[in-house]
Amino acid sequence: MIEAVTSIAPNDLLELIEEVGTDMISVHDAEGTYLYASPSAERLFGWSPAELVGQSAYALFHPEDIARIQRDHAAHGSERDAGFVRYRLRCADGSFRLAETRSRPKLVQGEVRYIVAFTRDVQALYEMEVEATKARAGLTSLGLVAASAAHEIRNPLAYLVTNLEFVRDAIELRSDNESLKAAIADALLGAERVHELSHHLLRLSRPQEDERADEAELRDAVDGAVRMARAHVLRKAGLTVRWETRAERVRGSRWKLSQVVLNLLINAADAMPAGQAAERDVEVRVSDQAGRVLLQVSDDGPGMDEETQLRVFEPLFSTHAQRAGEHAGLGLWICQTLLGSMGLELELESAPGEGTTFTVALEPVERSVAPPAPAPGEREPEPGAGLKVVVVDDDPLVGRALQRSLRERVQVELIADPREALARVDAGQLDCDVLLCDLTMPYVDGRTLLERIRERQPALAERVVLMSGEEPDEALRAFLDERGSRFLGKPFHSSELYAVVQAAAGDAPANGEA
Repeated sequence: MIEAVTSIAPNDLLELIEEVGTDMISVHDAEGTYLYASPSAERLFGWSPAELVGQSAYALFHPEDIARIQRDHAAHGSERDAGFVRYRLRCADGSFRLAETRSRPKLVQGEVRYIVAFTRDVQALYEMEVEATKARAGLTSLGLVAASAAHEIRNPLAYLVTNLEFVRDAIELRSDNESLKAAIADALLGAERVHELSHHLLRLSRPQEDERADEAELRDAVDGAVRMARAHVLRKAGLTVRWETRAERVRGSRWKLSQVVLNLLINAADAMPAGQAAERDVEVRVSDQAGRVLLQVSDDGPGMDEETQLRVFEPLFSTHAQRAGEHAGLGLWICQTLLGSMGLELELESAPGEGTTFTVALEPVERSVAPPAPAPGEREPEPGAGLKVVVVDDDPLVGRALQRSLRERVQVELIADPREALARVDAGQLDCDVLLCDLTMPYVDGRTLLERIRERQPALAERVVLMSGEEPDEALRAFLDERGSRFLGKPFHSSELYAVVQAAAGDAPANGEA
């Protein structure tokens, strides 16, 4: 093989390299004047080789880049490999494109005889990097906003749900007004929907916590994406979700799968012709086939020809007109990248006028049967009489809702200022059987208060329940596990509240003896 290559005449070999090479190959003298340029120069930058020969490369550099390039050449000019330099190069039409050059000087007795350079057009790569950076920044900002919004939503939800359940239970045996009962039931269902939405907002805001997960709750991943995309899709088409699988868990990351479904739904909606929402449909279908779970997103939009299908996964390629603020052309590339990181593939089936279907084949995970959880709102046995519960929460509405829900069987004391609670712990005067403490409060947070209790009143520490409108992240879960502490997420049903108070109380002596 080596003999076959060496038998090629040098001129023929150079011509072959020029024909197949995607980079511009050039040779310069020590001052940077072009002595030779390959035919790729015209394809990349519009200059014919004849137009470049005799010109100084510096005449083509953007004026703002010249000083930096000169410094780089001065620092590395005598090195065998000067590395990569990125700069703006003037094209034949007068425009500038971002170029990247790697050069190597030929030295004779320590002097530069000539310089060989390989230059490529990296404008498209740069634009993709900018778009990806914007997208990452946007996702980061969105994550922060989502986490903050979900937390702010969940706090009022906590007292909304608790108060509604208190009213429901109060009228259950005292009223035959079915309309009133139905209104309360509907209000609770509405609160549950808001709770689920806030749950998915929080999950989307914390992708890093899901990176190491190798199993995912399939319905959680799909439903979360559908909820996020629903309003966007319904502006363009109908939205149908079909569950035809018995699988509950699959191999993969919940966050990544949810992002894939979200991007596919947005892509399907954006493909729809304007003004035809009543006639168009987007469908999510989850079904079993040959030991796999097929996750499919289909639309009956215009479809794609073969040429479009070959390019549709390229970054920045889009068949839709880009609107202000959108990062067009990244959605399907993101889908393919996320699935590839999990060892999965995204299959495409489409034809002009026949719509498009994207399919992912997932591996189901067998799951042991767990005992059924209590239905939301189902009443549990209430905590034993005589218990004293202290609630530390800077939101008085949450405190009053808890007091209302517990007071028939339990003595409840509210502390709205966490500094007061800390002072009482320091004085050894925080007497109760169970302490319900919000995690995020001004001046003193729940972690700090729990740590002080562990130091000053260790017997009470085991009976502290931390509450929050945020779902526990990895750090908080580790904190809770190390201390054996309980956690109650807001909003909660009265059944959950009663159960956690009962469990925390355990064998605690009644009447607040710590």
